[in-house]
Amino acid sequence: MRQSVRLRRLLTTLLAVAATIPLGAQGARPGDAYVGVWRATFGMEPYAMRVALEVRRDSVGELAGRLHAVDAPGNVTPMRVTLVGDSIVARAIDDSVAFALRGILERDTLRIVWRSGGRSATVELPGEMTRGRLEVAQRPQRPRAPLPYPTRDVVIAATDSASGASTRLEATLALPAGRGPHPVLVLDPTLVSPNWANTGHPILEVLADGLARAGVATLRPASPPDTGAARGPRRPPTVAAALARWLASDEAPREIARDRIGLLGHGRPGTRVVAIQRKRPAVSFLVLLGVPAARGDAAMIATIDALLSQLPVEMPAAARRAFELPKTAVRLIAGARDTADARRVVDSLALAATDSIPGLRGEQAERFRASLRGYATPATFAMLRDDPAAELRGARGDVLALAGTQDGEVPPELHMPLLKGALAAGEVTTIEAAVLPGLNHLLQESQGGGVFEYGRIEQTVSPLALQTIADWIKRLPRARGR
Repeated sequence: MRQSVRLRRLLTTLLAVAATIPLGAQGARPGDAYVGVWRATFGMEPYAMRVALEVRRDSVGELAGRLHAVDAPGNVTPMRVTLVGDSIVARAIDDSVAFALRGILERDTLRIVWRSGGRSATVELPGEMTRGRLEVAQRPQRPRAPLPYPTRDVVIAATDSASGASTRLEATLALPAGRGPHPVLVLDPTLVSPNWANTGHPILEVLADGLARAGVATLRPASPPDTGAARGPRRPPTVAAALARWLASDEAPREIARDRIGLLGHGRPGTRVVAIQRKRPAVSFLVLLGVPAARGDAAMIATIDALLSQLPVEMPAAARRAFELPKTAVRLIAGARDTADARRVVDSLALAATDSIPGLRGEQAERFRASLRGYATPATFAMLRDDPAAELRGARGDVLALAGTQDGEVPPELHMPLLKGALAAGEVTTIEAAVLPGLNHLLQESQGGGVFEYGRIEQTVSPLALQTIADWIKRLPRARGR
């Protein structure tokens, strides 16, 4: 997860990039030769990211543009495009940070250097862009009518968590075929990682469809609330709590097994199902997918180690020491008293490091120091001290914990033992934990596990994961007297 945060920052940087493209063959108007779509891939697999720069004419004939994250449908940045001398310059409408791209046109290829930076550092990435087209991501698991099971639209009374005002929540109940009573799983988008939604995957629909076909009912918001809440303060969302309360009430249909109501959580937002369960005694089981349990500093160091393992063996010792320095920075920040203390110790580390590394001088040394100082922010300080295991210790009832062997965000070899230990320290009745082969953090069938592959994989979630969840839920015992 910590790795994905840093990689998403890189994505944000590239989405705000400005493109400087030299004029080559002249079209009917200046700049016409560059109207079209230019594609590029940055980074190495499994962390490669694909972008597309779309240059076009607007309604009055002026040049305009948009930058697309190819593997994140809907993630589009409007660009301001102008002619400057023999080049065109495209900058994000929100240009609070300086970015530029220099390119040389060779037939249908732009040989480029992305240049991004601010006051303290500048980074240049070489690459090339080629003419292409915008692709529409395919999501073949999206349910399509006719469905082999019934669904019902319900309206549930709820309370807005911010204002305390009463509100009405529209939800969709998917019921398996047959009389029941069926176990039911609550699906709330604020309790799952936003990676699915950000890459155009209809995760709640696919989960509901797969589970209904396998004999498990689901209840989910008909109009999902803003999934950005998953990245905000960690307070229990009222949506899931309201859905669980309704399922346990006399308003729920008799096809629902009221003694087998569960919550699903995924990623770091998924740990919040425990707090909701504590307030809703009717919730008897939890399904945890790719949920972290290691403290933030341990998770970050594990991520850095994974990246270091990919460095060439023949790398000079001085260069390898430089790559090891972020680990030292992480340890210092995690042990600091506050963010001011974190900045002080990292500044000292940065100055000592650049003095001790041969050849690191001048502007290059300042860029290196700035990259280390970037760790000493309030957000990073809080992230490194974050302890999800503390929340997990409050779980009770039955728990299913799943992860994938290719999970690059929450590697199971680090998190799964800690997860099981935290759950065992609580009031859990049974724990079933499994690491599914070949699946990434989104439980897609994967080769590398990189975050930027989520969108280019057409599969939303593996059938193996769906079947594993359904089989476990159906094996849960009925409560006595029901």
